[in-house]
Amino acid sequence: IRGYHDKQPVFLKKILDKMTSFEINPQRFSVLLENYVRALKNFRAEQPHQHAIYYTSVLMSEQMWTKEELLEATDDVTLEKLQSFIRELLSRLYIEMLIYGNVDQERAHKVAAVVQDTLTSQMKTRPLLASQKRRFREHQLPDGCWYQYRNTNDVHRSSSLEVYYQCSTQST
Repeated sequence: IRGYHDKQPVFLKKILDKMTSFEINPQRFSVLLENYVRALKNFRAEQPHQHAIYYTSVLMSEQMWTKEELLEATDDVTLEKLQSFIRELLSRLYIEMLIYGNVDQERAHKVAAVVQDTLTSQMKTRPLLASQKRRFREHQLPDGCWYQYRNTNDVHRSSSLEVYYQCSTQST
């Protein structure tokens, strides 16, 4: 949330209220799902350099779903399942906030309390267990190793190469 700091808590509260009482419009759901499925299918027609970047991300990520896996999962997406998933998603959360700018510590704690109070009162949200917290990290490659991943783009005849170097932590 950005903008004038004196109105941010009001705006945040409106967003949280909408998020916790969200009802899905069936027609809009169908349109958005169709657009999403089309975008997943059209990925194969993107430029080779886009594929190189994408596959590097997939290979290096500890947890990431491929476009094919996402496309396969859309077969099971229904309006009813999505509506129940929203409640399930908001039933347990790990909240992490960064508040900066023209805000003192007391006001930052008040803003954080608005988020927590809204979720716990309206959605009965509870904190995630330690084992449920996900960390989206990249794999650490062993020193001196190299890997090669090849993929053919059926749509474009041009090709692309991405070289990825992983180095240790740097400090300024």
